[in-house]
Amino acid sequence: MTLSYVLSTDPDPLQPSPSEGELARCDLRLTVTNPTSAPVYCTGISILLPVGPLGVQLATTGLGITGVAAPATWTVAAPQEDVLIIVPQDGAARFTENPHGNRETVTPALTVWLRQIRVNRRVGSADVIIRETVSATTHGPWTENSGTCEVTKFSARAATTS
Repeated sequence: MTLSYVLSTDPDPLQPSPSEGELARCDLRLTVTNPTSAPVYCTGISILLPVGPLGVQLATTGLGITGVAAPATWTVAAPQEDVLIIVPQDGAARFTENPHGNRETVTPALTVWLRQIRVNRRVGSADVIIRETVSATTHGPWTENSGTCEVTKFSARAATTS
């Protein structure tokens, strides 16, 4: 992938929902930056959440998830229950170049919060798939890249000994 993605959870560490009763909820925070020394233009980012009852899945359902992006020039939409799309209002957003290359972290260019995710009941690691459409110029050619960010649901016992 061209852009850099960091995914964090609230609560942290994340635990699966209890075996009975109401499902636990969590929020995901995705921070997107440009690790390169050149500008990167982006027309959209898709987040595919692994939905289902297994440990390799994160949520029981994608229904009810709300998304907020900052800066407010980005919009979060959910065309399917397990897919969220983040698009810039101006068609293509510029991620400012990092004058330090990969050596230092730059100020986030985009932060996306996905709230009220219903965590499933199984311990395990789930891969959140991220797809980006990027270019070195405002007019393309556009490249689609994909990668994953892992989210781990720890057992209550492991979480208390960490």
